[in-house]
Amino acid sequence: GTGVIFKASPSDWAVGDRPVELAYELWVNATGNNVKRYVENGLDNLAYAKASIFGVDEAVQQAVDAAIIGHKAGLGASADMQLAVSRFPEEVGISTVGVFEFVAIAMFGEMFMTLGCSLAAILVLQNIASEKEAKLLGNLRVVGLREWAHWLSWAMCYVVPCMVSAALATSLGIYLEVRIYTNCDFLVMFLNMFLFLQAMSALYTFLGSFVSRNRIVVLVSMLFLFLSMFSTLILKILDGGGQGYKYGEGSGLFWWTFMSISPWFHFNRIWSAVAEVAYQPDTADIHYFTTAFLSNSTSEYTELDERGQVLELQEYELGTSLWVQAVVVLLYNFLAWWTGQVFSAGDGSSQPAYFCFMPRYWFPSIEASKRAKTVVQDDTIGAEKAQSAADQSVRCYKLSKAFAEETALKEFSMSVERDALCAILGANGAGKSTLIKTLIGIHPPTHGSAFIFGLDVAADVADLQRIMGVCSQDDLLWLELTAREHLRIYARLKAIPTGKIEKEIDRVLEDVSLTDD
Repeated sequence: GTGVIFKASPSDWAVGDRPVELAYELWVNATGNNVKRYVENGLDNLAYAKASIFGVDEAVQQAVDAAIIGHKAGLGASADMQLAVSRFPEEVGISTVGVFEFVAIAMFGEMFMTLGCSLAAILVLQNIASEKEAKLLGNLRVVGLREWAHWLSWAMCYVVPCMVSAALATSLGIYLEVRIYTNCDFLVMFLNMFLFLQAMSALYTFLGSFVSRNRIVVLVSMLFLFLSMFSTLILKILDGGGQGYKYGEGSGLFWWTFMSISPWFHFNRIWSAVAEVAYQPDTADIHYFTTAFLSNSTSEYTELDERGQVLELQEYELGTSLWVQAVVVLLYNFLAWWTGQVFSAGDGSSQPAYFCFMPRYWFPSIEASKRAKTVVQDDTIGAEKAQSAADQSVRCYKLSKAFAEETALKEFSMSVERDALCAILGANGAGKSTLIKTLIGIHPPTHGSAFIFGLDVAADVADLQRIMGVCSQDDLLWLELTAREHLRIYARLKAIPTGKIEKEIDRVLEDVSLTDD
């Protein structure tokens, strides 16, 4: 376990009557530690020798140093060494915890966990894309679905599964006595996994906001799966060599941004820190990771600036990675809400990129009432709007819709009075579908105006869709829901008072003979 190598032969130990400086190396079996422990030149490195974790090499060095001192003093090169012999500590990761656990958890645990959580998150992207491909989202928007409600429902849909998965995984690790779980506070491992699952779900929800075809889902999923796995592997290799990218004040803008928005980086950062503590030998001073480490586990490192000067920098504490994962969840869900409306062509009326700064988006009713008061004399459009509101009618005035260089609807004008039935007939390509889609808010008009009950189909889409009923050629149904559950959803969308919903559902089901009787 411990060896002494003298760097000079006994014949060279003295010149005349004066002994020379004796040099030796003390080699120690640093079992379980990636540290090369040796001492050069004996007395000059006594403090370094005391850094040994086992104490055996310290006793050996003290004996060797005593012999050297005795030799120099002419008292003889011998010394007593009091050493209590005990069983040598077992090698961590091999006999104590097993080869498989050490390799799978301590060395490659980050890779396996990133892969598993990424595959689970891909299901989120697939579900959102399937919903779009079935035209459910577009039709729901037409009948009054609020955009924030749609994306919030997807975010909330995975909170409970993520929480249960994190709790089960952590509990199972403790039950199976996996060292990274048994030597760490439950709350640390649970929060790290829960936030990681949530962040990955939010990331793929964001990707789903502009992916609308299942064949594209495969490509995007594989791309991000490769990105997460490859970056995890590279950072793992670099970190093993002590050259890993540090997450701190000197990380550089690119790497700081990349690591900040990468959920797998923060999960792996905490996982690696816990593994480093948990898989220390039982004789080590610290081998249990507590929540206190999250705020007290910072490390300093040095880098060279552009002028070659050494900069003393410090990494962010580990607890920062938990906070960043929570922020990433909010960030990606916000981006899903934003991109889902900006890139919603074919699934409803697209919003301009700056829509979140428009007062009419947040307060449509107030803005509509302001515009209603701005009708002036000889204002044809204002007069049409006022007439539509007064008569509760549908009025179109020179309504046009163009796609690229093709005009599908050109200066169409009509009026439909209250309680009237209107049928629109025309040859293929005459613009019938374009007219309907423009009136219900899927396509914003290129020119002209249209008003329904005084609401502008271009400016008051949200309020208009809330009072409008549209029967699409596509079934707006879910196989998992009953007729009553479908009606309950639409009652909520149409703002029917809560106390009247069940009574109204019973009436509708009875009208179409779908009652339980």
